[in-house]
Amino acid sequence: MDYLSDRGKTLTWLIGQGQNTQTDAMKHHIERLLAEHTIKEEKGVLYRWLQAPLDLTDLQVFAEGLVAIARLDVLNEHRMAEENIAESYVQRTFKDAQLSPSRHQKLNITKERTVTVDYFVQVKRPLALQLIKTKSDVSGTMEKWGFCHSYFNIFD
Repeated sequence: MDYLSDRGKTLTWLIGQGQNTQTDAMKHHIERLLAEHTIKEEKGVLYRWLQAPLDLTDLQVFAEGLVAIARLDVLNEHRMAEENIAESYVQRTFKDAQLSPSRHQKLNITKERTVTVDYFVQVKRPLALQLIKTKSDVSGTMEKWGFCHSYFNIFD
């Protein structure tokens, strides 16, 4: 009995493309494709046992399975995971500092204008924190927060 193996290259490539293979949704997609193509996974290595006499369709099905899994790189779940990393880090930092921030707090910048921040802590020196969840140009956001900073004088 022989086997085919990708030697760990498919999942490694997928991770290298920025895909988080540990999310529940991604695990579900991978497990579904493994089952459909009769492929097994062990420690990141994908393989399929072959029985004699060799049937060339086994090679085709294995190759199609590897391609189907590699095509999961088009899913956008890795972007959600990246955002969740920042969110979880901020939450853990507040927890470690034993602070309970208000979520989605509205702050008055002027009498007519308010800004909603992701986190706000009212302490001796108030802290407002906004996670920037974009990969595009953030200069407009930076200008807005620079204005808020100068208005509140948070870090003086």
